[in-house]
Amino acid sequence: MYRRPVETRTQGQRELALLISDVVTEQVAALLGVTPEQLDPHYADGDPDD
Repeated sequence: MYRRPVETRTQGQRELALLISDVVTEQVAALLGVTPEQLDPHYADGDPDD
């Protein structure tokens, strides 16, 4: 991941944290050969604290 492209896609720290979480989850899932939802049940739902 490159910092600037990620930062420009978000407005605020919360959005940035959620985007980074989604991207890291996607990349790890790809490496393991599983779906992102199998790694993180809250993947892409917008609230990791549910």
